[in-house]
Amino acid sequence: MTKILTIDCGASKCALTVWQSSCSRPPEAEAELTVPTDFADEQGLLPHLRQLCQGQDIEAAALAVAGVTNDEGRVQLTNNSCCLDLANLSLGLNTIKHWTMLNDLAAFAHALPALHSIPAGMLERLNPPAADEPGLQDVCMAAAVGTGLGVAARLGSGRVLSSEAGHCSFAPESPALLELWQNMRRFIPRPCNEDLLSGRGLVNILRAANPESPQLWQNKQPADITAIAQGKKAASAEEAAACRQVFRLFSEAAGQALSNLALCYFSSGGVYIGGGVIAKIGELFDREIFYRAFLKACPFQKQLGQMPVYLVKAENTVSLGAACFVENYLLG
Repeated sequence: MTKILTIDCGASKCALTVWQSSCSRPPEAEAELTVPTDFADEQGLLPHLRQLCQGQDIEAAALAVAGVTNDEGRVQLTNNSCCLDLANLSLGLNTIKHWTMLNDLAAFAHALPALHSIPAGMLERLNPPAADEPGLQDVCMAAAVGTGLGVAARLGSGRVLSSEAGHCSFAPESPALLELWQNMRRFIPRPCNEDLLSGRGLVNILRAANPESPQLWQNKQPADITAIAQGKKAASAEEAAACRQVFRLFSEAAGQALSNLALCYFSSGGVYIGGGVIAKIGELFDREIFYRAFLKACPFQKQLGQMPVYLVKAENTVSLGAACFVENYLLG
């Protein structure tokens, strides 16, 4: 048995996990620690890592970051001012022999084969199986909705392609989303996909859907909108209706944006949608609205209908994928 350390460093939180690795089954989490990403660099992260790794004989470590990676081993997070240096991390934990760094959505994509072995209920199929589905031997797309929107593709060979598709301009296709987009341009000059499909996207949608009613959206955080829509936080009938509408619009926007991206990759092997926002909003994500928007009227509507579409409800997918990457490419 080999132990692997993974560091999933996102814009709002950092998930640290020690995994037990074996050849016979996917990695299993042995110890976990989640801390806010409120540090400026790796020196603020190292005390948490030392706390988690104390007494552990760890062979390899992977840093999965919400930012553009490079061969220099230094990365600036996209939605956070934090900068991390892989060389300094390895010096701070010098008993770990092997280190690697990858984009967090690349890590998500590396987890796709293992996701089919996770506990029941953590992977939800949104459409019925079609005949002759190629599955993981063909191109798959991974999308994670969190502080931002991350997208990556996994080829049938296992190779993963990162992207910045979350920053592509959002293209509204229905009258409701066109109106939303026009209102959003009042405060965001060029709305991109993650301006709608992210934590802050919930606030942006609420604001754009109610431009003349600032009392509905001022001082509201994503957690407030979710709690009000779920009936877990007291609110007026008008506020509750407005918050519920956010998730209908969010679900439609997700269907349209991810359908476009699935066509770009021609993701016949499947579309996997996860991330912290998806895990937190639960049933507020309207599967019917999403899938109706995903099956857009276009020359490839039949092919879109044949793509397996999954909701990934597990919140540690990036960490799992980073551990799988270490197993297959660093230790294998």
